[in-house]
Amino acid sequence: MQKTSRNGAIELAKRKVDFGILLPTREVVIHGFQISKVFEMAEIAEKNNVDSVWVGDSVVAKPRLDAISILSALAMKTQEVKLGTAVFLPALRNPVLLSHSLATLDQIASGRIILGVGIAGGRYNQEIFEKECDSCGIQFNERVKRMEEVIEIIRMLWQDDEVSYTGKYYRLKQVRMPLKPFKRPRIPIWIACSVIETGLRRVAKLADGWICNIVKPEEFKESWTKVQRFAKELGRDTTEIHPCNYLYMNIDANKEKSYNEADQFLTAYYNTKFTPEILEKWGSFGNANDCVRRLEAAAAAGAKTIIVHFASLDPMRKLEIFARDVLPSFN
Repeated sequence: MQKTSRNGAIELAKRKVDFGILLPTREVVIHGFQISKVFEMAEIAEKNNVDSVWVGDSVVAKPRLDAISILSALAMKTQEVKLGTAVFLPALRNPVLLSHSLATLDQIASGRIILGVGIAGGRYNQEIFEKECDSCGIQFNERVKRMEEVIEIIRMLWQDDEVSYTGKYYRLKQVRMPLKPFKRPRIPIWIACSVIETGLRRVAKLADGWICNIVKPEEFKESWTKVQRFAKELGRDTTEIHPCNYLYMNIDANKEKSYNEADQFLTAYYNTKFTPEILEKWGSFGNANDCVRRLEAAAAAGAKTIIVHFASLDPMRKLEIFARDVLPSFN
């Protein structure tokens, strides 16, 4: 968290939990949200001591602005706020080219990048993710192993002078990548999954951080306990893994209005109608006190960072309300 001292200098302050804001890069495509407003939201977030801003990733399944391109622009529009992906799909990219692009991005951002990654697909509309993989030249059922290999390769390229690698999908022979990230020894990689144990074990083995969504606080706590146990079994220090909860939020004094707007937004966003039980897992839709309670519950369950995505067609307004009525409870 940042604060401004009496002489105007930026200082660091400690908050109970870090907060990130998911910027509406998909809304640019599906709702005509102005790109300039994406930049403005990032700047407002930084001025209001939000710790990080995030963008999603999808090429054709859930299209939006290209993640690396928009983060490069955001790196020039901001100074201190961390910049992350929630989440990026590395299986769709060539690992050598990706290593180069991300190292460039991190240099532009002076080491502020967090690479949140995932496999896409699974719970909803799997067919669109299968088509996306096919469009990008890979098989849907390859995406997990490809992601793991990409993570291994880009880390090696960032840390080693010369890399040789033999995997199921990628082979490198004496590849040199002189360009390294600004942040040494590497850009932190946070892996997304929720409750599936194979995914939690992947987090324990490979991740610098864990992004979890569509869970109640008690489910988050249970999964985080498993990640820590699996990490210990592998001989890892559990403090090396940063737990993060991704939540949707719509703040309005009228709870019914808040819920209905969020329901309509998420239906359009995912092209899927969610049950009330699933919406309860997605996040909090109510007044500021309701949202504070949900965020406090997430922090109590173990989340050290909470990424908030405003389920609204007016995310700028919701960010202003969040900064005014919610954030002060955590300072």
